Amino acid sequence: MLIFVIQTHYIYIMKRIMRSRPLLVILFMLAVVASAAAGPLRFKHIEAGDGLSNNKVNCILKDKEGFMWFGTSSGLNRYDGYNIKVYRGDPADSTALSDSYVDKLLQGDDGRMWVHMGDSYSVYDPVHDRFDNNVLPEFRKMGVNAIPVNMNILPTGIWMSVRNDGLYRYKNGRTDKLTPLTSDGREITGVTVVDDSVTAVIDNRGRISLIDDDLAVLASAETFGVDNPHQEDMWLFAARRTGLCRHNQGFLPELRQLDTGIFSKSFLFFR
Repeated sequence: MLIFVIQTHYIYIMKRIMRSRPLLVILFMLAVVASAAAGPLRFKHIEAGDGLSNNKVNCILKDKEGFMWFGTSSGLNRYDGYNIKVYRGDPADSTALSDSYVDKLLQGDDGRMWVHMGDSYSVYDPVHDRFDNNVLPEFRKMGVNAIPVNMNILPTGIWMSVRNDGLYRYKNGRTDKLTPLTSDGREITGVTVVDDSVTAVIDNRGRISLIDDDLAVLASAETFGVDNPHQEDMWLFAARRTGLCRHNQGFLPELRQLDTGIFSKSFLFFR
């Protein structure tokens, strides 16, 4: 995967303005044009030749300090806009990553970054620039007694899915287990935020549920099942006005709209 780095504040502002009136969009575009005339947007192509540990990038995170982090198949990369620092797994070093295959990055409110590698996590301490691989005590503090297979840090809380156990939410020092979502043997494979008080959850059989801040199920829809063990990965996109869309990865990708009655602006992945 090739990476292109762009000044992202334009994109963020644009998303906010699109929710308002078209006139504001026009004014914003004029401001962008004026800014571009003074100094055009600059793109930079980053690859292994520039110091990236691997061109296969699995995940990207911009942290609270403004650093860009890239999780690759052979290391974690921190980019400050000029230089790249690479972190790799080292079994002989207890303060290094536990593995070099990084597939997910999360940052908590305390500034620490959770690095997911297969079935394990390392927690990055930005103050001392090192990693803690003894993460089970951290999860026990949040009321979970096993390493989650899926973890999401969202405005609605910290969501943790534990294999053969269920889905947990940790928020404001309290841990709750959402038993109904997994009572029939389902596994939670994706969690995303719809807004500050609603969370969307998807399981391995394609059921999407909307959960409010009190953990009540607002809506639930069975989209489609995945009973074939050879089924390719899929993603779902729910747009506010167009409904729920399904995408099959294959030689010719397919995009199909599903009438579920659930509307949001989120991506959900499941296998």
